[in-house]
Amino acid sequence: MPADARIGWRRRLRSPLLGLLVLNLAVFGAFTLPGLLRDRRLAEHVLTLRTELDRARRNVAELRERAAVIDANTRDLARFYGELMPQLRSAPAVLRELDGATPSPGDRAWSRDTVLGAPLVRFVVNMPVSGSYPQLVSFLERLERFPHFVTVDRVALRDRGRSGAGELDVVVAAYFKADPAGAGRGR
Repeated sequence: MPADARIGWRRRLRSPLLGLLVLNLAVFGAFTLPGLLRDRRLAEHVLTLRTELDRARRNVAELRERAAVIDANTRDLARFYGELMPQLRSAPAVLRELDGATPSPGDRAWSRDTVLGAPLVRFVVNMPVSGSYPQLVSFLERLERFPHFVTVDRVALRDRGRSGAGELDVVVAAYFKADPAGAGRGR
């Protein structure tokens, strides 16, 4: 084929090829590119939704754990008030029992008040106790095993100077369920 014929053939194909290229670019820009961009946005949106779903699942798991703790606390509180906390009317007997647990009689001072935010009455008993060191240790052990709800708020040891003897200043609080009618309020 002569050189002029080849050049002419190329010129005649150049315009249709350029037109086909432009047409392909137009179809790509009109149909394919928007689909690719939409797919990319959807993939990003799916990733965002999966991240949010994972966070929501973690939140639900934490809320379930909290609910389980709240349920356990509610059961414990009901048991505490129902089984472990004595009624206020038993206070004299419990305070006598507490006084009888000491190794030595002494001047006891007590005060009564209510516990804010709870249906409880608290009796605070100041108990000076004297005895041998084994007696004092035994008294503190009896307080730990005391069958009623008491707390030891303060213990101060005073040495009497004699070998094997000492004095304790003990502050014990005994708790009781307040009367439902409000008779347990005040001092």
